[in-house]
Amino acid sequence: MRNAIRSLAAGVLTLCAGVMLQPADAANIETIPLIGGQTATVGDFKITVAHCQLADGGPSAACSGTLSLTATLSYVEGAQYVTATVEGSTGGPIFDALPGDTGTYDLSLLLSVQTLDGKGAIKSAALDVTGSADVANESKVGVGETVNGSSGHAIGTLNATLASGATPLTFTPQSRILANKDIFDKPAGLTGSDAMILSSVSQTYGLVPEPASVVVLLTGMASLGVLRRRRRRA
Repeated sequence: MRNAIRSLAAGVLTLCAGVMLQPADAANIETIPLIGGQTATVGDFKITVAHCQLADGGPSAACSGTLSLTATLSYVEGAQYVTATVEGSTGGPIFDALPGDTGTYDLSLLLSVQTLDGKGAIKSAALDVTGSADVANESKVGVGETVNGSSGHAIGTLNATLASGATPLTFTPQSRILANKDIFDKPAGLTGSDAMILSSVSQTYGLVPEPASVVVLLTGMASLGVLRRRRRRA
């Protein structure tokens, strides 16, 4: 009897862990070129480059693959999170503006982020930028973003520069969001040995698990409670 109880308990724990902590037949990391139409799938997330327009010191043109997007899956207390990081395709910066530059450095990027087959909903978005600049110029390097929900309506904005980070945005869970980013490096007025480098832009999205996963977890916990009570009585 004890062996049967132990086997059942182990099975319940394995089931709960499998539902809450493991992605469904998906990789934990994927890198794609930052070109319109490219898609990365990790865990229960699908990220699509819906639009990409780049002005790297000159006139604006469609993104050609000089930049990349890496989607990385992680877990916090059983919940899935995916971080989408934009950087140079060879590990270099997005923008590298030097003294004397007067050109336009701007990346217009629209990402579609959705869940797979109704597996939960997106509940939050956090934004971060990395790079370097003189203290006086840190606010000229960063990203501004509007987030739209499943129905297309705006549900919030995010702004982050080297001078100040963005406050994470939480919202009513959405099956799909559109993150419309304006990534900028404004070198006008650079003098001396100053340089303004935008190395990467990262955004992390949080997922609310689908109801079925929660039910399985609660059922498993209840089953373990029953088993413990039976052992005490025995």
